[in-house]
Amino acid sequence: MRSEIFLLRQYGAKPDRAVRNYGGDEDFYLSCLQKFLSDDSFEKLGLFVRSGSLKNSDKTAAFIEEFSEILGLCELEEKTKKLRLSLSSGHLKKAIEDFSAVASEKDRLKNYLTVKKST
Repeated sequence: MRSEIFLLRQYGAKPDRAVRNYGGDEDFYLSCLQKFLSDDSFEKLGLFVRSGSLKNSDKTAAFIEEFSEILGLCELEEKTKKLRLSLSSGHLKKAIEDFSAVASEKDRLKNYLTVKKST
């Protein structure tokens, strides 16, 4: 078992089902996870939310929510769901706050994996 999988479990993620969905290939799963966490969709989402582009914001947030679920990133998935609710109700100020929570969660996860892996 790769140490990153163990760390993800400690973090509160649920990587086991996700790894099974990737044919049991932990390396492939972890590669997809790293690509996702580095994807520019998070930056684009921030730009869309701050500019008030609700349609583009929701479309990008849906992508992030779906892949968070696929990768077993429960906390990121939940925060993105909250953002989408704010977007669908047209509460732009709340959507900006919710986006900050999404971005912070993504950064927190990346930092957690980096720090824990190096210790």
